[in-house]
Amino acid sequence: MAKREVDIGGVKLETFDGVYGGRTSRILFADFETSEKLYEAREKMEQHFISRNDTNFFTDRAYRQGQSRPDRDFVGTTDLNEVNNPQNIAQFAFPNALNDALNNLGSVTQDLELGGGVKKKKLIMSSQPIGVFNFPAAAIGLYRKAEYFSPADNFVVDKSLVQGNSSNGFFFTQNGQRKVLEQRQENTTEMLRINPNAKPKMTNSGMLYTDPIKYKNVMLKFGTTNKKVYLVKSNIKNVQNKGKEKYVDMYLIPEILGDIEKENLLYSALPSFLVAQILEAAGFKVNIKKVILNVNSGNVVFLAVSLKDYGQPIDVNKLMVQTADTRVYRWDDFRNYGIFAKAAFNQDIGAGIGGTLGTTGVRQAFNDYKHWLKKKIEKGEIKAFNKNVNLHINGSMEATNDPQNDQYENVRNLLTTILDQIAIEFSGADKAIVEAIKRDINAKTKVEIIRDFEGALAALTPVQPTDTDLRDSDPNFQSRINEHNRNTQTFQQIKPTL
Repeated sequence: MAKREVDIGGVKLETFDGVYGGRTSRILFADFETSEKLYEAREKMEQHFISRNDTNFFTDRAYRQGQSRPDRDFVGTTDLNEVNNPQNIAQFAFPNALNDALNNLGSVTQDLELGGGVKKKKLIMSSQPIGVFNFPAAAIGLYRKAEYFSPADNFVVDKSLVQGNSSNGFFFTQNGQRKVLEQRQENTTEMLRINPNAKPKMTNSGMLYTDPIKYKNVMLKFGTTNKKVYLVKSNIKNVQNKGKEKYVDMYLIPEILGDIEKENLLYSALPSFLVAQILEAAGFKVNIKKVILNVNSGNVVFLAVSLKDYGQPIDVNKLMVQTADTRVYRWDDFRNYGIFAKAAFNQDIGAGIGGTLGTTGVRQAFNDYKHWLKKKIEKGEIKAFNKNVNLHINGSMEATNDPQNDQYENVRNLLTTILDQIAIEFSGADKAIVEAIKRDINAKTKVEIIRDFEGALAALTPVQPTDTDLRDSDPNFQSRINEHNRNTQTFQQIKPTL
């Protein structure tokens, strides 16, 4: 038997054999309904080792008995209280970059069809609170509130005295003298005064602002041209399954190395968020989970925790803070790595923390996790509405420091791949390819669409895990292979007619 079990402080953990990205490993799988459940397990295990005077599990970069301090360049803050209470972080660290991305990618999420299995009417935008608050729709109207600073006098001028415009410059007149003004985002001057590490930045229109936008009790101010925007779904109908609810679980798996710039984390999280938004608009129930994933010396920690349950509204700030913000990822998640590696493998991570599995390794680990989850569901040890593991989907990609336009393109490509795979599951490959062509024909050639669709279909090929304790029974696995072969065959049949 390859499965091994341990009980640390009343928390039972299971590890298995695996091969990820060409490396033979042991992997820990754990699944938590809420962040609170994860913290409860962590606390029990930490206390178990502390009571034995063993504190080496605390990683050097995070939470070494309160002695470690976060640094701004790597973690994004020096506030120890902030990083030790991630559930209280209300604002994503880079709202400007997020808003730019949502603006750029907004067209991708409009008028998308999910294959023959679903029809939807367009969402009605309303300022009345009769739907679900929609941050991206409101964010499109965001703007930076302005203040006007006089370099000659070293103070902010009352707005009623300001003259000029962004094209010709701003100024005010004092004692008959015309004085030049800098347009700044409101509270920028105060930020520069109290925060010696604040970095001045400039918008395309010439307005000065800072990174970070929040420090202690000072925050740069934004306004919105929109009222609160809500989504109101009208006449949504499921064509298949005789009206039964449709469930999809999306997983955000941060794959972030130490050299990734803080503001670039958000792109790896965006596909899951956008897919969830599209699916919920079409009447699906979507659960969004974050995966805390790390590998160190051949030992892999894979912790899944739910951030948004079925039916709950999408809180973009919560999702981005928890999955794409270094104040959480490079502190609280490192703390999780440390204690779970200690408990499962008796491994003290120390300063090195570990690394990612790479795209191929993550795909293999996620496949094994789904097999583990399926067995847990069948045994009644994990309760799940969505028992179809084909609809438990990894919506993340490896973080990079690529230029912004390349980041957007990567997000679009993964987004359409995921939508194709969901459509194949509900509607079959023959219908899904037709809808894919309709969706993308203005952005790609038909040859490119068909090529990308073939790749999405091939990625759905069933694969048995390395560990025999995780494998499907031969009849079940053969049934899945047969179903995939049918989809491949129907696609090949329709391909010459496209």
